[in-house]
Amino acid sequence: MEAVVDEKPAMLSAPQLVYPDLLRQARIEGRVIVRAIIDTMGRAEANSIKVLESSNPGFDENARTYVRRVLFRPARVHGRAVRVLVQMPLEFRSP
Repeated sequence: MEAVVDEKPAMLSAPQLVYPDLLRQARIEGRVIVRAIIDTMGRAEANSIKVLESSNPGFDENARTYVRRVLFRPARVHGRAVRVLVQMPLEFRSP
């Protein structure tokens, strides 16, 4: 877990979060909380990505895709990169 590392993972780069067209047109906003293991290279392990909470299932796949594409600075313990479990809240808001 993040709490047991010396340095938490930090987001270095991320794609644009894609708002599903149908939900945008309907002006439906929402929040998704995603949990994933960030590996020692700073990427989310694909099989670890899980949606913990979602205001609308229509957001879930875009949230998983977003987390898969984010690049993190890996977590560190005593200067060494380690795998760590993180939770990320993602907000889908109309412009």
